[in-house]
Amino acid sequence: TVTLTVIDSVGNRGTDSTTALIKPVVVSVDGTYNSSTPGWGCDHFASIQDGINMVADYGTVNVHQGVYYEHIIIDKTLCLVGEDKDTTIIDGGLVQNVNILLVTAGEVRISGFTIRHCRLQGHFHPDPPQSAIMISNSSGLIVVTGNIIIDNDYGISIGGSSNNIIYENDFINNNNFGVYITKGLEDFPGDFVPSDNNLIYHNNFINNGVSAYDKNTNFWNSSYPFGGNYWSGYTGSDAFHGPNQDIPGGDGIGDTPYLMPGGNSHDSYPLMHRFILGDVNNDGAVTFADIDPFVAALGTTPETFQMQHPMWSWLAADCNQDGRITFADIDPFVQLLGQ
Repeated sequence: TVTLTVIDSVGNRGTDSTTALIKPVVVSVDGTYNSSTPGWGCDHFASIQDGINMVADYGTVNVHQGVYYEHIIIDKTLCLVGEDKDTTIIDGGLVQNVNILLVTAGEVRISGFTIRHCRLQGHFHPDPPQSAIMISNSSGLIVVTGNIIIDNDYGISIGGSSNNIIYENDFINNNNFGVYITKGLEDFPGDFVPSDNNLIYHNNFINNGVSAYDKNTNFWNSSYPFGGNYWSGYTGSDAFHGPNQDIPGGDGIGDTPYLMPGGNSHDSYPLMHRFILGDVNNDGAVTFADIDPFVAALGTTPETFQMQHPMWSWLAADCNQDGRITFADIDPFVQLLGQ
């Protein structure tokens, strides 16, 4: 509380007070918190939405493991961080025609969650429709990474938002689409805002109705040899390598693009194996069994490594993602072993 006292030239006094709320930069969310928890209602909350409402702009909301039955609006710049993507779950509760996460602000980062059970009902829905994560008419620069988006009708939808990055997520068993990108409607009917220059790479699309749909101009792969996404329905082969995939010898990247409906978008470098950074032996986890394959990858190129070890992944051994596998990758690999 700030109190201001003013005294004029003849000694008359005037006093006024005001109370300013200083919002915390970091808040903690846990479903077990209650009114007896220290910091309750200030920087400790039981619901994710309450934490978002209270945190300062450019702050961080740390969410402890648990199941949160919520429908959340993110209308400010922040980082929303789950403790563990396998055990920190945002569940839409199968409530119909409601987004689980609606993002309308720019410069938002979402990581470390399982997001599930967004459902649609009826035959007529907005374009884009309600989704597990809806990015709608945002100013962009949104990063979605390290999440499991599973058992929804639509996984991530983007409408009227550009320059976002979606990477290293798993899209699994989403009934209609894994990722759906369309245009957003402005204030005037028929005045559509494009959803362009979004970058989508190193995601795993597994058993979705349609993995991806894109009406706009977006990028579904990084540069060579970093590659694009893993698509469970991809039927191409891997007999060539190089930026144009025209040099004999495989490299873990499909030789033909993965095409998707909606427009002309495609993944130029579809991955032949599911992408898990550090999972060099492609067994679905980063364990001590990856140490020997990782050592074998040191100093190699994609084509030489894949020629000798066609069932392993050179790309997964590039743990610092600099396009080479050197001693600089050892520390990041060791950190992944401990996760």
